Amino acid sequence: MEDLKILGVLPSKISTNAKFLSSNYPKRRKLVQTKYDLPIMDSMICEREDLAKCLENSIAFGDDLIPDPRSVLDFKPDSPSSHEFEVLAMEILEKINS
Repeated sequence: MEDLKILGVLPSKISTNAKFLSSNYPKRRKLVQTKYDLPIMDSMICEREDLAKCLENSIAFGDDLIPDPRSVLDFKPDSPSSHEFEVLAMEILEKINS
């Protein structure tokens, strides 16, 4: 059995605030790398309204409502969030094929 290989930590739920991205975000990336000695993915997934809306779907199952999230790639294929997931997919493919 092969050992688990960590491709990297994925920054997610990242604020799109320009000041945060230019000042705090780089410091946090460096802190994670230093503290945990793990690689950080180049890709990141920002916190956006379209992602939140993808999670709002639910279906009835008896008396319960069960989450039925939609893919952002289906919900808003031309959105910045969809683009971020496409970039992430390409980065993952690149890392596993190298």
